[in-house]
Amino acid sequence: MRLTGLGISVASIVAVLAFAVPAPALAQPDSPSGRSIVVVQSGVDPGEVARGHGASPVHVYDKVAQGFAAHLSAAQLTSLKADSRVNNVLPDRVYSVAPVAPKPAKPGKPTPTPVPGQTIPTGIDRIDAETASLGGAPVAVAVIDTGVSPHADLNLAGSISFAGGTTADQYGHGTHVAGTIGARDNGFGVKGVAPNVQIYNVRVLGAKGWGYLSDIIAGINWVTANADSLNIRVANMSLSGGGSDTGNCGVTGSTVVDPYHKAICDSTKAGVVYVVAAGNESHDASASTPAAYPEVITVSAIADFDGQPGGRAAATCRADVDDTFADFSNFGSVVDIAAPGVCILSTWKDGGYNTISGTSMATPHVSGAVALLISRGGLSIGPSSDPMAAWNAAMAELTKTSVKQGDVRYFAGDTDGTAEPLLNLGLGK
Repeated sequence: MRLTGLGISVASIVAVLAFAVPAPALAQPDSPSGRSIVVVQSGVDPGEVARGHGASPVHVYDKVAQGFAAHLSAAQLTSLKADSRVNNVLPDRVYSVAPVAPKPAKPGKPTPTPVPGQTIPTGIDRIDAETASLGGAPVAVAVIDTGVSPHADLNLAGSISFAGGTTADQYGHGTHVAGTIGARDNGFGVKGVAPNVQIYNVRVLGAKGWGYLSDIIAGINWVTANADSLNIRVANMSLSGGGSDTGNCGVTGSTVVDPYHKAICDSTKAGVVYVVAAGNESHDASASTPAAYPEVITVSAIADFDGQPGGRAAATCRADVDDTFADFSNFGSVVDIAAPGVCILSTWKDGGYNTISGTSMATPHVSGAVALLISRGGLSIGPSSDPMAAWNAAMAELTKTSVKQGDVRYFAGDTDGTAEPLLNLGLGK
């Protein structure tokens, strides 16, 4: 992995995308990366276990879901499964940003920097965050995504990659997410929910917008290890994959059956609020992870084209209906809150700006809101033995000002019986 901009030196294993790694005779042919995720028993040194079996880890997880990821031969897999220090061995999985089909009302292209003057994106307007500014309490947000490129409109405090050698955003998605969270209030470009908040770029997805669970867990491990020293109290995960909640933080009996869930629970106990996308498949989010996990704030998307309630605006970048539940958004009882996610203008790779759609775009509105509340002293997040403590504290504050069903500012079209609140900060003009 590579670390830049933090003013410290990190010696660690380079994470190489699986398609660039010639794999040996693999024991896990159902693993898309050719890697296995090995979870060790509590208190066991994962590096020692790997060395004992001649494995060369791609990642070592020492803070969450303790274990390692490696390419294993059939013989290594057999010996690891017989080792009493090993809890479980699982195949790797694929996750992606799940981009939304354009359905354009009119075509658009990324714009150069700077955007003349400063634009308040419709999403910022809709959640009444136009006048929002950071308070004095320290807070930073980790963007676990395709990377975040340096940008004049972003306070990029540091970058690390677990998905290849570069930390740059070659896709654009992570940089867009970061702008919605915290684009500077500087007179040009756009403004984010928590303007000028420190962003830590944790790159876990590649140039095509997809990547592997083993890399994502490595990113969560890094966030957890650095949460206190870097004041990282919020992690944005605008990504999605298959799966469901197996309960009990991914542990059945004494066996870790879902290391992804276990990793997130270990991180929330370290005092990090995880905000995640519901997904863009128009189905129940309980069939997607990490959206299905109770310990994360799961965000659905609404269509809003003018930043105002009332349903009077015409569609802009894509076909949808103003002030309604977005036609692509996943839904269901696991969804905690809604936010604008259609035709969202934000920062883009190579210093530009772009307008795109998805629950990925709704999610950073909520991440920015949590960071803003922490900075202004209205929300305190810290370590706890309860993996739900961070969620409980954040949701209690978010719902104080958010819009409930029955309010004229609410949206139409969500017919699943779960009336999640619509994010609102009450800091409009």
